[in-house]
Amino acid sequence: MSKEFGKVALLLGGDTPEREVSLSSAQMVGKELEQLCAEVVRFDPRDHNIAELRDLKTDCAFIILHGGSGEDGTVQAALEMMNIPFTGSRHLPCALAMDKTLSKQIWYLAGLPTASWKTVEDCSNDTLNEIELTLGHDVFVKPNCGGSSCATRRARNRAEVESAVQEALMLDSKVIVEQTVEGIELTYGIVGDLLLPGIRIEAASGVYDYAAKYELDTTRYICPPQVPKQLDDKAQQLAREAYRLLGCAGWGRVDLMISGHDLYLLEINTVPGMTSHSLVPQAAAAAGIDSTELIRRILRLAE
Repeated sequence: MSKEFGKVALLLGGDTPEREVSLSSAQMVGKELEQLCAEVVRFDPRDHNIAELRDLKTDCAFIILHGGSGEDGTVQAALEMMNIPFTGSRHLPCALAMDKTLSKQIWYLAGLPTASWKTVEDCSNDTLNEIELTLGHDVFVKPNCGGSSCATRRARNRAEVESAVQEALMLDSKVIVEQTVEGIELTYGIVGDLLLPGIRIEAASGVYDYAAKYELDTTRYICPPQVPKQLDDKAQQLAREAYRLLGCAGWGRVDLMISGHDLYLLEINTVPGMTSHSLVPQAAAAAGIDSTELIRRILRLAE
């Protein structure tokens, strides 16, 4: 097989709670890169200074870092300064997407639907009172800049909210608390201008948390999502608009909820997972795009 691309650095691992997910994603991505590239250099920012990439003289960096500096725009900004092309969005869209509060504020101001929320930095009695007053008793608690559903929990009473906020604060200085939206969870992958088929997610526990994503085989993924065409069309349009508003490019994934006839944006992932359980490869396969072609398309979009 001829090598279509030159020397590519695969950025993997990192030093975040999502390290193991990144390493798992890198197994699939690395295998495909070896088929497509003349040389693949595996580069772990936990063990090396990002500036060392300049000396490697790579043609491109494929970023498969999840969370932290690998997804919040820090690594992307460094690569931009070194004039090294890389996969995915530029540094500012990454920063906006990673910060759940900022992305929701942008959508809200643009008139796009998203669940009511409150961002907190402690779990004092005053904070818990405000959460209860503004959002009610049934909420989702997440680290503001976290991913892979680490420390993401549904809480149905004051004690559970306090415990969930405390856990999330161990990973982030800010925590976002969202009013629970009951309904159907959907996700749409985007590669270049192509919106992949939606996937309907049904976690056995009712909560699509870390275990449901990466550890259990009981989560159902339905693609196409088996929702009314009018709602699917509306969700596709919303996903594209949310992605565009944050300035995302290259590839990514938009998560949202359908509740009755209403839609609610959840978040955008600018470096989606590529594990055996991950959603973008599943959606690509449903569109007739195998894993090799998927990686090829992502690489071609690097800039």
